[in-house]
Amino acid sequence: MSDKSALVLITGGSGFIGFAVIQQALQSGYHVRAAVRRQDAMDNITNAPNMQAYVSSGALSFIIVADNTSKTAYHEAAKGCSYIIHVASPLPTQPGDLIAAAIAGNTAIFSAAETTKTIKRVVFTGSIGALKEYASQFPSYPNNIAIAAGGDQRTAASAINAQTRVAATRTLDLEKDTRFEWYLTSKTLATNMVDDYVEKNSSRHFSIVNIHPGFVLGPHPLAHNKQEGFNGSNITLGWLFAPIKFNMFYGVSDDEPPVPVSNETVHINDVAEAHVNALDCEKVPGSYKNYVVAAEGPYGPAWESAADIVKKHYPEEVKNGKIPIPGSAVTLWSKWDAGPTEKELLGHSFIPFEKQVVDAAGWLMNLP
Repeated sequence: MSDKSALVLITGGSGFIGFAVIQQALQSGYHVRAAVRRQDAMDNITNAPNMQAYVSSGALSFIIVADNTSKTAYHEAAKGCSYIIHVASPLPTQPGDLIAAAIAGNTAIFSAAETTKTIKRVVFTGSIGALKEYASQFPSYPNNIAIAAGGDQRTAASAINAQTRVAATRTLDLEKDTRFEWYLTSKTLATNMVDDYVEKNSSRHFSIVNIHPGFVLGPHPLAHNKQEGFNGSNITLGWLFAPIKFNMFYGVSDDEPPVPVSNETVHINDVAEAHVNALDCEKVPGSYKNYVVAAEGPYGPAWESAADIVKKHYPEEVKNGKIPIPGSAVTLWSKWDAGPTEKELLGHSFIPFEKQVVDAAGWLMNLP
């Protein structure tokens, strides 16, 4: 078992996933050192519900790492830690070269782990998108056609699993290519970099786990309004509240029909639990493990069903316009295998899509 009182360095703690991981780690008995880039991010975490008690008890501490692209960025932060959970990653909304930033962040984490001999395990937040070719984000992709066809074609179609890997060899242009492609490519190359590191450093003193979630849905206590609430994957439910299309993410005009969105989804609670459970080297043995974190596989839910879900659970709010449902969504059917995650890492089934939508929409509708 892992030492539940051990110190865990967690990066990206003011983000949607990062804050949930901090909460889960503290609730599980770990001590947490949260690496943040700015004082306001630290203040935001500290002022969140129930966090002050952890700060006062010494269970939660902070370190400011202003430049997380420096190779030595996390050397001081990792001192005395037994584990690192690296959630921080550039988002599509950020400017600049997301690929270089993601690789630099991973490099800094590896450097910190190498120089800190107390580190037992490093957990990286990947993405199911890192395991897919960018072309697979569109209906015309051959495997997607087979899945959508159903029957024998769907059964024969390839499924994404934790060992799936793709190359990302196309050179992207900051002016011409979409930020979404930059983001997905950065996640792919960051994951491939971890693979390369493992292959070249078999004698390292720490083990590694990659967590690959789909679209993460659920409440984010650090978001103060809907705009902040939509900063992460909850934007995929934005059409319940505004006439949002996802066309812009794919470089398609809003005048065109809605672009279908792949349907790998997961509740934020399952994502946080997966990260923290991955620290347990007895529960999750081995020097290198990978897990896909997405519910209702192998084919997943239909995004369109979210409208019926909120009508069922929030009929008054739909009627009075608190959940106006002015937009629509189109499902891009995918296929994946996350069975090992349920069996080995979580020890239970994923929270179903209906509960994901109920929790996310119920929280979003009350934000200004």
